[in-house]
Amino acid sequence: MNENDKFALVQNPSSAVEKTVPGAKRMLGLMVSETLAIAQQRQTLAPLLTTKAELEKWYHLGQSYYNGEGVPQDYAEAVKWFRLAAERGHALAQYYFGICCHHARGVPEDYVEAIKWYRKAGAQGVNAHTNLAVCYVWRKGALPTNTEAKTQIGLGDRYTYGNGVPQDCEEGIKYYLKAAGLGDNTGLYNLAFHYSDDSVTQPPHTLQSDYAEAYKWFKIAADTEKDGFGKKFAGREMEILSAKMTAEQIREGERRYREFSSVSPEIEQLRQLVASARAQQTES
Repeated sequence: MNENDKFALVQNPSSAVEKTVPGAKRMLGLMVSETLAIAQQRQTLAPLLTTKAELEKWYHLGQSYYNGEGVPQDYAEAVKWFRLAAERGHALAQYYFGICCHHARGVPEDYVEAIKWYRKAGAQGVNAHTNLAVCYVWRKGALPTNTEAKTQIGLGDRYTYGNGVPQDCEEGIKYYLKAAGLGDNTGLYNLAFHYSDDSVTQPPHTLQSDYAEAYKWFKIAADTEKDGFGKKFAGREMEILSAKMTAEQIREGERRYREFSSVSPEIEQLRQLVASARAQQTES
């Protein structure tokens, strides 16, 4: 019996076994178990059986259709190739598939799916953290058209990463907090994501991985969120981060959070804004 016949037998093993003599039943039973094990192993090893060259080919096909390079631009076709490579672990394909889900390019808008693929890409060193932060903030309903908040975040980015000005993280934080006061925590999340990343790639001005600092900023973001979704998100990110932290690092993160919150007038102003927003929601 060839392998295809064995797989056909597995489709209805009980009836096939019942029609055999006792000795053959045991043999068929072992055959069925072995065939199922082969099928499971094939499924597990499928990503490993794809060559790096194939993954690169699929990714570049996705890029060609995404950008309309050498072929008519076709987001649906780009999604097909990005997905194929992304599901087999290609980091940049995961990132671009996340973008397609985020911005409804070739697939329906799906923030949950976008977050999933941004996270996978980020875990492999792709700098997807800004998009991930924006995706969360947009999903919870913060208005991306708040031009004043976006201006503050832009200024915060310039100082935090030294883009066109001397790098000054403390100055950058001031602008991120101003944006948070206007209802947009993207800067705070972006800061937390960068500190939680083990392989940030933004030379020459990188933020070194610092779990305690990331923990502090996720907790500050949670403290200044005006709705349940935002608090749930920040709390979930803290859980994910805490799983990678030692008990000492968590204590240090808590200490830094308390220290910053006690000396920052912006944090107290944000708390008052949050309390006011919640009171208005309760009254309505």
